[in-house]
Amino acid sequence: MLLRFLFFSMLATVLADDPRQDQPSKNEEIERPNQFTKELYDQIMANITTKNDEDDTNLNGTDKRLHELAKLVEQRHFQVAQEFVNQATQVNHKFDELERKSERRQLQVFSHVSNQAGETYQKLHDLEKHVDKRHNQILERDEKMAKDNQESEKRLGEKFTELDKQHVEIWSQVEKIKGDRNKDRKKLDEISKLVERHLKLFELTFPEVQCKLARSANLVTLRNKKQYFFSAGIREGLSKANQTCTEMGLHLATLHNQQDADLVADHSSNFESQGWFLSGRKIVSKEGQKEYRWRDGSELLLNSTMWNSNANRDGNCVYIKDWANGRLATSNYCEEVKFDFVCELPAECYN
Repeated sequence: MLLRFLFFSMLATVLADDPRQDQPSKNEEIERPNQFTKELYDQIMANITTKNDEDDTNLNGTDKRLHELAKLVEQRHFQVAQEFVNQATQVNHKFDELERKSERRQLQVFSHVSNQAGETYQKLHDLEKHVDKRHNQILERDEKMAKDNQESEKRLGEKFTELDKQHVEIWSQVEKIKGDRNKDRKKLDEISKLVERHLKLFELTFPEVQCKLARSANLVTLRNKKQYFFSAGIREGLSKANQTCTEMGLHLATLHNQQDADLVADHSSNFESQGWFLSGRKIVSKEGQKEYRWRDGSELLLNSTMWNSNANRDGNCVYIKDWANGRLATSNYCEEVKFDFVCELPAECYN
């Protein structure tokens, strides 16, 4: 018991003087376990040795037994102290290993940060070069645009000057044309008056000339007292047939009734022909209704007895067939087909 009391007293004294209470630096904290363990061990061993020396002088028979027990306790304490020292040494090694790992980690972090900083600096440097290059390009473009604008303004100025000259010339020509137009207008008025006089004279003389020309043709007078021209072998399309009649002072024949149709058909039967063009034409109104009219505007009714009952009544032009007993028919091929034709003396030529 006495030795235990002495051991813990010495331990308390050492703990009271523990240098860790002075808040050492980081390096001192790492070395503290070894220093503290050594001092504790030395003090314990010194106290035990001193106590043993004092007790050896006073030993007796009973004290020897106690002395032996004390030695056993002393050995056990020594073992505990040795284990404590070993554990402290292991802790110290762990602190060293952690410190080395920390240093390696710091080096790795520093190296990584340094690499990133280097890459960032390189990127910033490249970006700065790119910005400078782009800035120089923009400056060059602006200079070129300014130069082009100056040239454009110069060209526009020259163009406007030229346009002003042309405007002055055109205006002079316009004024001249106005003067010439006034002169031409006077001449035109004179010509118009002259044409009007000639037209009036022509209106007075044309019917007589036309009728004289028409009577010179080989006309046939039928029982209806009308005179006709039968082409008899001169076969043309409708337009050409109409033109031929006009050149002779005639026009394509108009059949107002069945008697006219029968008389024309009867005379046409004297010639070999597939058909004879007349002046009838199909007219379609705005409402889509179709009807047939002669040259003089009179209507050829669709229910007229002059139609051939089997004939097509939807063609564009009217013709008469000699083999249909004077009956009328129509055709959609007025220019393609070549028929004979019948011309008629105008009504104003009978006077």
